[in-house]
Amino acid sequence: MPGSDLAMIQNNDSPIPMQPTFGDHDDWWSHLLGIFGRSRPTSTRIVQHLLTRFVQSNAVFFGLLHAPTLLAVVSGKQGHARADPALYLAVLAVSACDMHQTRIADERTSDMTSANEASRQLAAKLSEMAATYLQTATAHGSALTPSMGQAASILALTQPDGSTEQNSLIRLAENVVRTLSLHEAVSSREPLLQDSEPDSPLYWSRPVTSDSPESEVKYESIVRLCWTGISHRFRKYIAKPDEDFGDVDLPDFIQEIRPMAFWQPSVLPEDLPPPFFHSQDLMRRSAHLSRLTVSLAKLEKIKEVDEAGTPPSDTLEQVRGLLRSLDDLETSFVRHRPRSDAERHNVLGRTLQMFCRMHVWVRLTIWRKYKLWNSASDARSDDGAQRLFQTTHHPTVEFWLTIVQDMIDTMQQDLDAHVVDMTALRTSAADVDALARHVICACDLVVASGEAQPIAGQVDVALIILKRMLAHASLNEAKDGLHLTDDVVQRVKLGETRRAELTVGTAAAAEQPEVTEADVGIVRDDPMPPADQLSAEPAATTEPVVEPISTEELPSQ
Repeated sequence: MPGSDLAMIQNNDSPIPMQPTFGDHDDWWSHLLGIFGRSRPTSTRIVQHLLTRFVQSNAVFFGLLHAPTLLAVVSGKQGHARADPALYLAVLAVSACDMHQTRIADERTSDMTSANEASRQLAAKLSEMAATYLQTATAHGSALTPSMGQAASILALTQPDGSTEQNSLIRLAENVVRTLSLHEAVSSREPLLQDSEPDSPLYWSRPVTSDSPESEVKYESIVRLCWTGISHRFRKYIAKPDEDFGDVDLPDFIQEIRPMAFWQPSVLPEDLPPPFFHSQDLMRRSAHLSRLTVSLAKLEKIKEVDEAGTPPSDTLEQVRGLLRSLDDLETSFVRHRPRSDAERHNVLGRTLQMFCRMHVWVRLTIWRKYKLWNSASDARSDDGAQRLFQTTHHPTVEFWLTIVQDMIDTMQQDLDAHVVDMTALRTSAADVDALARHVICACDLVVASGEAQPIAGQVDVALIILKRMLAHASLNEAKDGLHLTDDVVQRVKLGETRRAELTVGTAAAAEQPEVTEADVGIVRDDPMPPADQLSAEPAATTEPVVEPISTEELPSQ
């Protein structure tokens, strides 16, 4: 780590502005506690629970805030005085939206459409309050501060995906970075951390420390604020993997920003376990993947085509270079890939799942736009002497398929339990939409790779459960149950069409028998009749139990 960076955090001489101080005016805090009831101690505990839940549920995409600093607001009056009302109200709005859900995907936190009525009303109220504070600050010409950018970024989670309101908030967060030149302040003090392998001492090097843990938090907060805009975009790409970049400009300054790292290196124990270094390496690899994505988006913006609609050879060569870089990242993924269910669901494992899904999205985007695909068998070591992967598909693709299988299994078990045991149906419209989108992507993978199995069989199983969900929603349309919009229904039908059109170029693949309900153990007394002949299924009679998310063992990234 360069000395200039060490001097910055030790001497705390950075021009980066500190968070605002609001003096003793904590009317916002009293108003907030009043929303949750007359008992101030009880309301304080509720706020603390919601803040804690935000930290636990958003550790992967929006580890934007330092948890101890965030929670300090409930520890005394000093915390209230230093707190930015817009930021805290935005955090509480996100957490309130999800508070009645026992499970929620990282990329779909704060989904108003999946929240129950009570959660939605509370989240909307808190969101409106946060927006009012933020608008007042900007309208009165207040100086931009990092906390404004943080508040805008968090508040964007409560807005409909792709809406004008959400895009405006993301732009505000990025405008804070640019106006205050935060990206220059960070990148000028520390050159890019290079990727390294476990056989290199650099891989196992400890992060630089300082005598001021507060300045370490301040520095890392700025780094994470610089990354927050692209985190929003990646969240969308992962949630909607069948879509492309859209009409957005990814921030170029990402190419020069150091990766996110541990919040306070000075408080780390002397002996650090290997998972700590693995998590830091994953942050570096994720930053590398982000830069590749920005490069691809830039190519797409300036892409020129000839009369036949083909990009020029130099553009195609640049895209091939991106594919080779993706292969290099595959080897890192193999090293970190979760080996157990527990590893899969801790912070490192959840981050790896997002890394994998983003990696596959980039591959599919290249295929859709340039019709370029390098098979796993084509990936070679640097000297070209041996294959990098001894598998049919790339490691990230194979792991992506296990993620899709989890989605299928969860939905099938939920509907079976609802039909047989009359338990409440937990599957939401967002869950159905997500699986339908992944079915479409799976069909793209078959066409791109030329390998039908095991993907085609998995698609068949997914379509069976999706069609059952459509039938269930149709039968219970008049009840207060699962409601699917026309867009979701059409997306499922598109998945069926894509499956029917699959061609893989071999007679053997074409003759693969279609998977049936009997093959996958669907719980049903009789063969499934047409939807208009189905009798109504039992209505849900119980509400899901809310359980707090367990704290992860690894340091929050």
